[in-house]
Amino acid sequence: MNVFGLDPYIGAILIASIGIGLATVVGWLSNEGVYNPRKVATSVLIGFPAAIIVVATELQVIVLPDDGGLTDLIVVAGLIAQIAGFDMLVKTGNKAIQKSRVKTS
Repeated sequence: MNVFGLDPYIGAILIASIGIGLATVVGWLSNEGVYNPRKVATSVLIGFPAAIIVVATELQVIVLPDDGGLTDLIVVAGLIAQIAGFDMLVKTGNKAIQKSRVKTS
């Protein structure tokens, strides 16, 4: 199985990287406050390993046809969108936890 002609390991890392990158750019564009590189780094460090797990698992389960084409594009675009959404979910959950800790302290 290849992902756009790449080894599955490289494909999984590439897809996860693109998803995390898109989530980071969307977060930066939607944030009207001060850009905090430490928060971005934290988000990437939390999200990237999880993204690799999600993408690699799905690539292992999905059997992409040898002819590739449109099916490859649909699967890869869906995985990138999932990772971008997953990263936002992790960040939102982390913010909620931090707020609850501040309120209880």
